[in-house]
Order: sequence, then structure tokens, then C-alpha cells
Amino acid sequence: MRFLGLEPDAVVARSAGATVNATQASAARSTLLGALGFGVASLLVFGSWAVAGPALYRMGGEAGAYLVWAAAFILLSGAGLSGLVVGHGNRMRFLAAFAIAFSAYAAVWMAGWFALRNRTGEVAGAVGGTAAFALVLCRTFGTARAWPDVALHLFIGNTVGYFTGSAAYDSLGGTAGKLAWGALYGIGFGAGIGASLHRVQEGVRLRLQARSEPGPAAQAAP
Repeated sequence: MRFLGLEPDAVVARSAGATVNATQASAARSTLLGALGFGVASLLVFGSWAVAGPALYRMGGEAGAYLVWAAAFILLSGAGLSGLVVGHGNRMRFLAAFAIAFSAYAAVWMAGWFALRNRTGEVAGAVGGTAAFALVLCRTFGTARAWPDVALHLFIGNTVGYFTGSAAYDSLGGTAGKLAWGALYGIGFGAGIGASLHRVQEGVRLRLQARSEPGPAAQAAP
């Protein structure tokens, strides 16, 4: 997906003077910010399910409600996660990339759920959806070889978050259960997204860091 301009050569070419901040440089911090950013978005989206779910189902049916929530995830979390993207001029590019990636994930997940409407459908959606998400991220950032790692990060984060959240909802029920599901799903999947963004930017991060380091002559100067 060269048209988005997030491949290493494109990022380095327009990022003269750019530095890699502490969060972007650290896998742990990127994972934490991903968990927090996507977690807040997920809590808000699941909160809307608790408050306005019946109205959304009446207006657009189940599929319509899911599409509204997918759009909300993209808008709420895409902006917050853009801080994990290194280089200059990347905010809108990343929002577009995230919209494509999350839409692919949501489409595959919904297909699995609507086809089977049981736990098997949820698992199939998680496997296929996170694989699609990973594919879009890797193609966008020009790191095709990172796909196995990225798909694994996303699958683990999504699966742990979604199914622990589902268990919490089954236990608590009602609004509290929905909010617990939203928080756990968001933290888990967000952690996977944060770790994935760190992985797909490994090459460009190293190039920007190397370019910002002083050369031998500068190091020797008094």
C-alpha cells in the first residue's frame, strides 16, 4: 500500500530532523500505550452498547449496529494510537491505514459470527480477523516478513481480551458486565496493536535513530 506513504523509504525521506521518542522506541511502552488508547475507545464503544444498544438495533439491525461500532472504534482509537507512528506527516496516513486494517478485521469477524453465531464463529472471526489486520499493517508499513509476529501479537491480544471480557460479562451481566467486557477487550487487543506497531516500524526506527546520532567528527569535536 505505497499510496499511504508509510513504508520506510517514504517515512525517512520526509522526516528530516525527526527523532524517535521514548514510547516509540520501547516495545513495552508501545504495548502499554496501545492498551490504554484502545482500552479507552473500547470502553466508550461498549458503553454505547449498554446505553443505546437497543435503539441502534432497532434503527439498523444487528449488522447496522456493528457497523456503527466499528466506525466508532476507528475514529476513537485511530487518533489516539497515531502517536506510536514515528516520523513526520504520518497522522492522517496512519488514520487511513488503521481504518483499512480495522475494517478488514471487523468484516472477517462479522462474517464468522453471522455464519455460525456461536463460540466457533467468534474464534474463527478472531483468527481470520487478526490475520487480515496483520496483513494490512505489514503491507502498509512495508514489512511483509513481520506478518507472523504481527499476526501472533494481534491474535493473542484480541483473544485474551475478548474472551476474558466475555467471561466477565457472563458473570456480571447488565451494564457492569458490558463495561467490563469493553475494558478487558480493549486492553487486550490494544496491547496487541501497540506491540504490532512497534514491530512493523523496526526498520524505519533504526534508520531514523542512526541518522540522528552524531558522526565520528561531531563526537570528536570539543
